[in-house]
Amino acid sequence: MSMKAWIGASVDKLNDVNSWTGRIHIHKHLFIAQVLAVANVPFQFELYHFGPYSFEADHVIAEMEAFGELEKTYVRPGYGPTYKTTDLAEDAVSDEDAAALSCVADQLRGFNSGDLELIATCLWVARREGEADERVIIDRVKEIKPKYSTLRIQSALVQARQLASKLEQVG
Repeated sequence: MSMKAWIGASVDKLNDVNSWTGRIHIHKHLFIAQVLAVANVPFQFELYHFGPYSFEADHVIAEMEAFGELEKTYVRPGYGPTYKTTDLAEDAVSDEDAAALSCVADQLRGFNSGDLELIATCLWVARREGEADERVIIDRVKEIKPKYSTLRIQSALVQARQLASKLEQVG
């Protein structure tokens, strides 16, 4: 299964639930599916400016856009682009992975980019860095994301834990 299939599936599943489909949403959608073991997402993620980020995924998005497999539009002034797959995007993930990505997209539909940045960073600290203590996670996320208030980080951690609880039943 190609990496393009994963990007196409992410874009389609986010669009199916009327979610934003900018790069941050695509990255966080795939990262959350991977870190919660809901789907076997093939991209490598690292902690970056907007939280967990995949240079591989970003390269694939750019390639798909260049080859006409993704259509980029600007639907609101002041916001970044959103994506839709085109008829040229023929690859598909397995039915099981598509269903898993659909469940994740459904849970993420109400979150904006800032929410997803914090939720994914909380999951990074908890799952990738192995921290379980709430205070340690909040302090670490505050260190990584100093522009956010402690209260907003606490809220994101609650949302991350609720998300994990719901989605781990899928995986």
